[in-house]
Amino acid sequence: MNENIPQYLREQAEAFPNEPGVYRMLDENGSVIYVGKAKNLRKRISNYVNGQDKRVRVPLLLASTHSLEFTITGSEMEALVLEMRLIKQYSPKYNVLLKDGKQFPYVRINMHEKYPRVEVVRKVEKDGAKYIGPFLSAYSINNVMDEIRKLYPLRSCKGDISKMIEKGQRPCLNAQMGLCLAPCQGGVSEEKYDAVLKEVISIFRGGTGELKRRLTDEMQKASEAMEFERAAALRDKLRLLENVKAAKMISLPVGKDCDVIGAAVSPLGSSLYALFIRGEKIGHERNVSAAPFASAAEVVSGFIKAYYSEQEKNRIPARILVSDMPEDAELIEEWLTEKKGARVSLNLPQRGEGLGLVSMAKKNAMHAVERKRRRQRDTEGAAQALGMRLDIPYPRRIECYDISNTQGTDSVASMVVFTDGKPDKKEYRKFKIKTVEGANDFASMAEVLRRRLMRGMTEDTGEESGFGHLPDLIIVDGGKGQLSSALGILRELNLEAAIPIVGLAKREEEIFIPGKDKSLLLGRRTPEFRLVVNIRDEAHRFAITFHRARREKRIVSSALDAIPGIGPKRKAALLSRMGSVDAIREASIDELASIAGMNEPAAKAVYRYFRTEEMKQDGKEGRQDGKENSGETE
Repeated sequence: MNENIPQYLREQAEAFPNEPGVYRMLDENGSVIYVGKAKNLRKRISNYVNGQDKRVRVPLLLASTHSLEFTITGSEMEALVLEMRLIKQYSPKYNVLLKDGKQFPYVRINMHEKYPRVEVVRKVEKDGAKYIGPFLSAYSINNVMDEIRKLYPLRSCKGDISKMIEKGQRPCLNAQMGLCLAPCQGGVSEEKYDAVLKEVISIFRGGTGELKRRLTDEMQKASEAMEFERAAALRDKLRLLENVKAAKMISLPVGKDCDVIGAAVSPLGSSLYALFIRGEKIGHERNVSAAPFASAAEVVSGFIKAYYSEQEKNRIPARILVSDMPEDAELIEEWLTEKKGARVSLNLPQRGEGLGLVSMAKKNAMHAVERKRRRQRDTEGAAQALGMRLDIPYPRRIECYDISNTQGTDSVASMVVFTDGKPDKKEYRKFKIKTVEGANDFASMAEVLRRRLMRGMTEDTGEESGFGHLPDLIIVDGGKGQLSSALGILRELNLEAAIPIVGLAKREEEIFIPGKDKSLLLGRRTPEFRLVVNIRDEAHRFAITFHRARREKRIVSSALDAIPGIGPKRKAALLSRMGSVDAIREASIDELASIAGMNEPAAKAVYRYFRTEEMKQDGKEGRQDGKENSGETE
């Protein structure tokens, strides 16, 4: 008997009947956290509370349970159907939940853009780009992409290269690390870039005998010339050819419709990989969400019930191959057979083609679990390393602030939040600067921090989200000036000792720490450096986006507000129908009058306003031209 089970749960369990049905576990807030079915409700719940169920996740589940409920059904089959309906209704966090499926990945190269990028996409579109694939999984092709970026430094940024060059944009992190040829800086000609791209395309297509022979020959020559570094790079390219072949989609059995399901579990959660084979076509993979410590068989069972409950009978194959046989397999087969109107079987292959497909699905599920582990290492590990470099406790919640304005107008600030090293976008916040006149970033930073921290101190609810949870580390975008301004607010609120704060300068990516004369320079290849730069860049992006939106709104509003007879409703109707001020400017009187809420006098007023403004502008330009010409004549 488990002595840790509360007495009230034991008493509730004793009230369960010896009947088939569905049971629900609820937390302290009354939310359903788990739904299950049983042939005998009392026996199943007794196994939970008496410690007879030895599954690892049971103590975790019971620790979160504050009450038990049940519904009696007429049969085990009715219990199965009700269980599926309730899981869909409540989305309990300890059940297996179906997530959106994904198409198999392709490599996309837009040959129409200057200095084309190589990217992995899930959807093939008719956009004139070159698509190569499909590949077996995102994990395999992303590993290949990592190798490609190391050996072939093509650009990955999405911006317009011509505009980047025109603006004199500073090189990105990849360029600084030697992982990009930096076309935005004019560092490579289009001819040289295209030559590198051509070889990459050849590799993705599986390589050619000619390419393999050339690389082998060059490697041998480099080795004979004792150019060992170059020889090693060529060797890596040859290995890359083999890795791409391994990542390509396997050949599928022809004319045998079946679904293949493989599951893998870990303390971080569960993953599932499914293939839907219909003749020579293959469907998408599916993802699931499941609580840690669920068994692979439970994940498979939960997925089958969630997925096929949403499918039409003609979408259910006669065979479903699984990596782990569910405990309730016979009941599931009976349900699927009834739903399809024909025999459906669950099979656990032991040999042959079926075993190969199931093994492949399970391998991909295991790779997904490994990706979760690696992401946790790369995110939480980076945050841990940053805390160690700054000599502070683990900064679970990091907040970064940035100011954006145009010559002091439309000043705004952004607050981005990274939790455990990952962007926590639901926690992002935007601020309008209220008390500062003109372009004063120092005063603006002080205002924003004061507002945020005072609100956090007054709204502290103990929750780990929202303003009620104070940060473990504050990063301000800027050098000593911004840091000093922000530090003054922490002192003002008596939070200097409670919340560590640093400033990040753009020029050398220096970290300024209060009380230290020398700045801290993180190694550019370290996880903590990438984390800090990502946080700063995200804060900058968020601030710029908000600032542009405010500025555009002001410009639009000021243009339409100047027209007599155009109030808020008509302004909204005009913008909704036409889409922009430019479109309104080009519209005819009839077009304007046809808009809901407008009439002919209002349409004429709008039309005349923009024509008058154009005449005024032409006059200004003409007068300016006259002055310049007069000056040249003199």
